[in-house]
Amino acid sequence: MDPNTVIPKDIAKNQASEHPRRMVFILLLVLLALTGFNLRSVLLETPPILPLMKAALGLNYTQTSLMTGVLPLVIALGAIPCSFISARVGAKKTIFLSIIGELLFSAARTFAPDANSMFFLMFAVSFSVTLGQTTLPLFIQSWFPNRIGQVTAIYSSGLMVGEILSASFTYPFLYNALHGWRPTFIFWTIPVLFCLAAWIFLIRLAPEPKISEGVESAKGPRQHQKKLRTASDITAFGGAESSAQAAFLNNADVTVNMAVESAVLRFEDEYASVGAPVDPSATDNHFPLGRTVEGGMLLGSGSAMFFILSAWLPVYYQFLRRSDGILALSVLTVTQLIAGIFLSVTGERFTSSKTIFVFVSVISVAAAVGWYILPMSFGVVLSGVFGMTSAALFIMGQARILLKSSPKYITRMNGVMLSISYSIAFLSPLIGGIFWDVLKTPEVIFAPLILVSLLALFLSVRMKKLT
Repeated sequence: MDPNTVIPKDIAKNQASEHPRRMVFILLLVLLALTGFNLRSVLLETPPILPLMKAALGLNYTQTSLMTGVLPLVIALGAIPCSFISARVGAKKTIFLSIIGELLFSAARTFAPDANSMFFLMFAVSFSVTLGQTTLPLFIQSWFPNRIGQVTAIYSSGLMVGEILSASFTYPFLYNALHGWRPTFIFWTIPVLFCLAAWIFLIRLAPEPKISEGVESAKGPRQHQKKLRTASDITAFGGAESSAQAAFLNNADVTVNMAVESAVLRFEDEYASVGAPVDPSATDNHFPLGRTVEGGMLLGSGSAMFFILSAWLPVYYQFLRRSDGILALSVLTVTQLIAGIFLSVTGERFTSSKTIFVFVSVISVAAAVGWYILPMSFGVVLSGVFGMTSAALFIMGQARILLKSSPKYITRMNGVMLSISYSIAFLSPLIGGIFWDVLKTPEVIFAPLILVSLLALFLSVRMKKLT
């Protein structure tokens, strides 16, 4: 470019604002990953110390399964009410309630005197987690409408990093360093405190996610729509919710209401740009119940694989007097992260492929059968296989629903899906624990793995490919 060339003021101003906007984009992405980290770390620190808790609190095997199964139980029962709470008080306030609840109730577990108190506090922490997990997909769809698949994978990777660190460090390092299992609860509230501070600082930089009731009606002359899209291109993430944010439009005749409308129109453009056609059932006046139920069952099969193994691997290996139970649990969580990183790079390419879902489900069925026909020395390897397949089914299933859903229904859809998926995730390890108590045979705890793997295969075969 000629150094004497004069750059128009409006172009120069847009170029100057591009860098801070990109920085805000990155910071919000990190914020979602950090929030996901805490949604898992405060609860999945429990499996590594579960044998110690079982002995200290006098739990039987059914009660032991409930101690880790309280999270999927609460999500199953509370996801739909939490979605209404989010719609009523707003997504931002709901997230703050979630984080504060995680912080207070998780720390209080340190002083729980008996099993009943511990169950109550686990329930309270799980409800706080449910508030956050029900609401966060709305932030993903609102803040990153043209990167849903990749951002979902990054957020899910945050969940998995929380699983990995809490599973890998709680017993071998924190238990010995802190001289007991109770102080570990305090340790894992430290990242929650940092997360709360980050939300307080960053939440002012992004708009409040909105459940649009007018996606299908936000139409008008093409020239008018083009003007709105152009104006919204210089906003932070395509929308404005206050007069201060509307100033970013640099256009005196564009009001806050028009800016919000432009965000809806921009969502339609970017929604189409990822290659997923708008599903009529997602944008008309009828809630897509059938697709939501199938999506919840698919997410449930992936979640159940993880919760069955995370609940029983340490206890089962200790029963067999083997020393590699913590290693198997660590491999389970680490391989979930590997799958999350891979899917964050591939984006929507695998999400839209029916063949990939079928392939992952077949691998899960084979690994579930492997628990009964292979020697126990293969347990660590099989744990790794389930780590990858469970993560793949959960991430791809969640992203697939978000790609095909209108903002009008996303909160309710997510609530119904979480209720269904975590009902499956709760019942699966619980059934295994009941069988162990009744039949006195520990191997039966892995029978639900075969059932949920077959369920995933059935749903994958029925799936329609996104074109």
